[in-house]
Amino acid sequence: LIDEARLAARIQHPNVVQTLDVVAERRELFIVMEYIHGESLSQLLRQHFQAALRIPFWIVATMLVDVLQGLHAAHETKDEEGRCLDLVHRDISPQNIIVGADGLTRVLDFGIAQSRDSLHVSQAGTLRGKCSYVSPEQISEAYVSKRADVYSASVVLWECLNGQRLFHAQSPQAILAQVLSGNVEAPSQIVPELPTAFDAVVLRGLAKNPAERFESAKDMAEELGKCCRLASHGNVAAWLGKEAHARLSQRADCLARIERNLSSDRHLALRELLGDLVPQEDVWLSSHSAHDSKPPVSSDALRQTDEWKGTLTLQDPALKLFSKAPRVWRTAVASVVVAVVVAILGAIVPRRDA
Repeated sequence: LIDEARLAARIQHPNVVQTLDVVAERRELFIVMEYIHGESLSQLLRQHFQAALRIPFWIVATMLVDVLQGLHAAHETKDEEGRCLDLVHRDISPQNIIVGADGLTRVLDFGIAQSRDSLHVSQAGTLRGKCSYVSPEQISEAYVSKRADVYSASVVLWECLNGQRLFHAQSPQAILAQVLSGNVEAPSQIVPELPTAFDAVVLRGLAKNPAERFESAKDMAEELGKCCRLASHGNVAAWLGKEAHARLSQRADCLARIERNLSSDRHLALRELLGDLVPQEDVWLSSHSAHDSKPPVSSDALRQTDEWKGTLTLQDPALKLFSKAPRVWRTAVASVVVAVVVAILGAIVPRRDA
């Protein structure tokens, strides 16, 4: 977590969720991030998959250009002496991409990112990330560069264009075997109405050999932008408002209740907000010490392990979930903390003045 805070705080870009602070509470560390009023790409894709629909390709192109620009900013991050940190996100997936109500798409969660100055190094034989989005070199434990993120972003692009998962199987090992096979069908072969220009960009980004991919996320963004006429951020905002109107309205109402300080119990207010934003079975409030039991995990989460932050030990076929709370919850908590602090200060300061 300290690594995540150090790295994320150095990245300043409109397409990266900003890190505001790191808070220590009861021997736990929390990262406070800016609140983005929007929807995760994973939720939007799930909604379209279930309805057998596809996101308009011009909307997809704009969103992924944003993601790639945010990644390029992360890859070019420098330390205090001006040296490139060689930062690699290593976990680009729909769960770590959020589409804002302002039309901007942003990258978040640098929890397993690596850099030249990382304090923590992954153990040999351990794969970090989500099976369906990791690059072949992450699986084979070869050198991982920024082109690994290009690969993962290309998987996301393929899925958004085609309206289906690229790699999926009954077990994580079977998924990894699919990734290593390198067999990918061109998007226009699945969706004939797609401009064929997308094929070259997607297939190059998904090349099994890192040297055959785009040299940088910026290069891929430039080529992707030539595939079609990009939607404006205003058009993306309008599309999101239509697709996620109910959820966005619900969250706005929750934040409004906290800002009005309707509850004098800030912990109760936090639980109330989390109950509306996150499925109750997936919430674990970290009110215990670091030695207490692990958070409960829903059966649905276990059946869809690929969508949860986990550690896959290659010598062990089982997925081991982190003892910490799921990062999908941690991201929500980080955003909520900002709103709670603002509400509390707004209520306390006037009374002091009085």
